[in-house]
Amino acid sequence: MDFEFRSRDAIMTYFIRKLRLYRIARSIDKATLMSPDRLLTVWPLMA
Repeated sequence: MDFEFRSRDAIMTYFIRKLRLYRIARSIDKATLMSPDRLLTVWPLMA
């Protein structure tokens, strides 16, 4: 029971992280479309 709950919690955090990275990537794409040199300032934050 405890293991099942823990694995479910881990799966939830995994999907939340994926969604957050997806949103960050989309905002970076929008910023890059507006000004390409801004990618140089945003990219080190992702790495």
